[in-house]
Amino acid sequence: MNPRILGYLPMLILSAGAFLVFICGALAPSRDRLFRAIALAASGAACLAALTLSPDVSQGLIDTSTQARFFTVLLTGLTFICLLFAGEYARRRGFERDEFHALVLLSGLGMVLFAVSTDWIMSAIGLETISLPLYVLIAARRDDSLSLEAAVKYFVMGAVASAMFFFGAALTYAASGSLDIGQSLVSAGSQGTALLGLGFILAGLAFKLSLAPLHLWTPDVYQGSPAPVAAFLSGGAKVAVFAALLRIAMTDAPAWRAMEPALWAFAALSMTAGTLGALTQNRVKRMMAYSSVAHMGYLVLALMAVRVAGAGPAMFAAAAFGVMDVAVFGSLGLLSPVGQDADLMEGLRGLGLARPGMAAVLAVSLLTLGGLPPTVGFISKLVVFRAALSAGYFWLSVVGIFWAIVGVFYILRVLMAMYVPNGAAHRETDAPAFSDLPAPGLTGWLALALSAVLMIGLGVMPMPVLDAAAWVMKVLP
Repeated sequence: MNPRILGYLPMLILSAGAFLVFICGALAPSRDRLFRAIALAASGAACLAALTLSPDVSQGLIDTSTQARFFTVLLTGLTFICLLFAGEYARRRGFERDEFHALVLLSGLGMVLFAVSTDWIMSAIGLETISLPLYVLIAARRDDSLSLEAAVKYFVMGAVASAMFFFGAALTYAASGSLDIGQSLVSAGSQGTALLGLGFILAGLAFKLSLAPLHLWTPDVYQGSPAPVAAFLSGGAKVAVFAALLRIAMTDAPAWRAMEPALWAFAALSMTAGTLGALTQNRVKRMMAYSSVAHMGYLVLALMAVRVAGAGPAMFAAAAFGVMDVAVFGSLGLLSPVGQDADLMEGLRGLGLARPGMAAVLAVSLLTLGGLPPTVGFISKLVVFRAALSAGYFWLSVVGIFWAIVGVFYILRVLMAMYVPNGAAHRETDAPAFSDLPAPGLTGWLALALSAVLMIGLGVMPMPVLDAAAWVMKVLP
């Protein structure tokens, strides 16, 4: 096979899987399990293909270096886990149709494409391929007004963010005359057009990452989205956008260095607003939305340290964030009744005692979000703060460490609700009937087991991922 075509193999597999699901849906519209099997096979095969490809930095419109392979494996793996969670969730609620699985594959395709693009036009295609399927997936529960409201809000905010990104890319092209991302940013220098263009790009991506103060859409969208779609939106789409932002940071362009005060403000505000917002919530999905805002602040902190510490800490932190967000929303979906997602804090009371096996993964994912050992969340925060301190961001690291400690309290609130039995003050009618929840099928248990292994395994033995991330600097020119 042509080496240039081989570089696109994971993306070709995802697109072929989506096309095959649509074809099977037209021929046999009621074969829901077949759609799920094809989607899982396509995402798994794409992940294996990305693992076996040899690095090659000269691929034209996309990058197939070690950094690109890292994010391709991560994003296709997250797509696979989300499909495991989503199939079980959608089957119970009657919307496990061909378009649901195909749109997940297409959005995963866009995530990979956006993460590995080295060309502004290809990046624009990837960004829209991420967003358009997500607009539909968020509204998958058509009988739920919150789901429809969330889709409209995400569509409006996503359109604004995309327009900012496109306009910024056009200004950068006008300043440099090149569509190559790295070359255009470096050759444009620090002239006014380049600074304005990169400012628009950063603002657009900040919307997508829900960095404060551009984060206000996040709680409403996450609350209204089906839980596995919220997992895909938070753990997949944000990782892809962060990968694109990391590629820009690694160019070390003059205009990017001028953005440091804005990045400092984004990081500090996100860690502060995200943690304070999570502390005041009594709904779990809104709490997790604010938690993701705070974690984006930690990722920006790692991004700022790239010039000194390299890309390794940022890449490891992105992998940890993706795994734990997919796990927390995915397990919450499996533990939810058919009528609506388990969301109210009081609605989780006694869950850990009634369904200990299923609740254990949710508890582990919450501990990971809190950054407690021996989970990958602890190692993630450790490498981020170490990188930030080595890069000289002392006060920003102090802000991050402070809010990381405070953030443990909202995690403990959920854990206490899960494992403290209903008291005498609780009326019997208020107690959720967790014993009536159906046990997860094979894919559900596989998703729970895989998530738990990743969160604990990478916390106990993080070196394989850290080594893979550290190797990036050895192969990039």
